[in-house]
Amino acid sequence: MVRWHLPPMNALRAFESAARLESMSEAADELHVTQSAVSKQVRTLEDWLGEPLFERLHREIRLTTKGRSYFEKITELLSQLDEVTRALAKPQERVTVRFLGYQSFNMRWLIPRLASFYAEHPHIQVEISADNGPVDLRRSQADCAIRTGTRDDWPGFHATHVAPIVFRPVSRPLRTGDPALDTVADLGRHVLIVSRTRSDIWPKWLQAAGRAQLEPAGWLVFDHGSYCYQAALEGVGVALAETILVEEDVRLGRLFYPFLLNYQDDLSYYFLYPNSGAKPGVREFGEWLVRQATAPRASS
Repeated sequence: MVRWHLPPMNALRAFESAARLESMSEAADELHVTQSAVSKQVRTLEDWLGEPLFERLHREIRLTTKGRSYFEKITELLSQLDEVTRALAKPQERVTVRFLGYQSFNMRWLIPRLASFYAEHPHIQVEISADNGPVDLRRSQADCAIRTGTRDDWPGFHATHVAPIVFRPVSRPLRTGDPALDTVADLGRHVLIVSRTRSDIWPKWLQAAGRAQLEPAGWLVFDHGSYCYQAALEGVGVALAETILVEEDVRLGRLFYPFLLNYQDDLSYYFLYPNSGAKPGVREFGEWLVRQATAPRASS
């Protein structure tokens, strides 16, 4: 008789979520339980293994070396278990999820990853729209949305943290005859590209870099962030980009970071749906979004 030496599944789920999100509270949001329940399940797993998996610091948790190794291994195994279970399970009834995002987020982050979602959830059809204004799911007729703000900005909505917003300069790889980009002072020889909706970010980044008085060769201002990224790809100038929106371009060598200094304010991306309840398929879509935002992308 085979006797499996396995920890409780609920404890594994709690640990995987907390390790991936680096937060007990965000894991609780994702699993729709209390933070104390997640902490208790993680403690159960640690007691079962006889090893601490997290360092518990002030207001944050950090995986131990053994905890990180365990997380990487069980993530792969849980993914395999999920895959074979979905392959065997009976077909589910098709449902439609209406999603409201930002133009730049949809174009640069969401669409390149959608094939993964459909591979995992072939029964869920996603209808995607874009609106950069304040969220109003009733007016838009959307079932869920991605919006930027802080955790306290969403009365009436269930809000799950997806990713922080981090800004860093990006440029097309320099060509012969292009001005250098070796130091921050070299930005004075380049056009700086900015979105009108976040025109405050370049001054804040320059101040953090110790060059608050720098005057660029010129400014190029767009109404939409997606235009800024396209202008940077075309070599028009240097854009201050949300790293989450250019990671694929950087990975493939279409853009590069001339400087590694980040600017981060208190805004993040949140996945929202009404407190009155989630339509079928909404939670699966939100959980997939969070996994995608926290998973490393394979290198080319």
